[in-house]
Amino acid sequence: MRPFSFLLCVTLLAGCERGNDLHRYSGRVLRVGITNSSGGFLATLVRNKPESGCLQLHPEVTATFDGIPLQVFPGAPIIDPDLCNSPDSPPAFTGRLDPQLFLGAPRNGVMEIRDGDESIIAEFRNFFGRHTFAQLNPPPSVKPGEELFLPWDPPTDDLSVIEKVTLLETDVPARPEAGGVRFTIPSDTPTGRVKVIVRGSDIPVERCEGVAGCTADSLLILDRSTLVNVQP
Repeated sequence: MRPFSFLLCVTLLAGCERGNDLHRYSGRVLRVGITNSSGGFLATLVRNKPESGCLQLHPEVTATFDGIPLQVFPGAPIIDPDLCNSPDSPPAFTGRLDPQLFLGAPRNGVMEIRDGDESIIAEFRNFFGRHTFAQLNPPPSVKPGEELFLPWDPPTDDLSVIEKVTLLETDVPARPEAGGVRFTIPSDTPTGRVKVIVRGSDIPVERCEGVAGCTADSLLILDRSTLVNVQP
């Protein structure tokens, strides 16, 4: 048993578990996301398939994203090693990223979870990007009933999750294409500047080590809307 873990058990909880090595989480998926527009960060190690027993991280585990230290929640307390009392409370890593990081040139983001010589590493392509429609100036012009292609920034995002856009509180079917989204302006759309809103994209992973999979989404990073000019 590690010295720090031993002292923690003696002083806080008789008979407590010392925690599990990172390799015990190799079958899980690391999910990363931004929780609010202020840059709140959350990553979790979620179950990918049934597991035996109950897992909890060592208290010595550390984590960073883009070199920024994260707070580590080791997971639900282990009361019975053969029974998970809170299987929906996986290990979590929280912190805050500067929102301004998402307004500059796109660049990769790297998360590292370490426990001695063991590690989980995920690198996401252009994590620090706008993750929204490219802001075109002037806005593109289109007539009711015409198709419109709007480019995405950054174009490397996975747009397969996008099935619709919203114009004037009306959902319109959309289809993702390489680097952007295509849809048809409804025939009854009034003329003038119209805001087009879309849900977030998935951010592709370039490196995923130590776990079964790594995912990241851009749902709450920035406002995902742009303006189009609907002509008569």
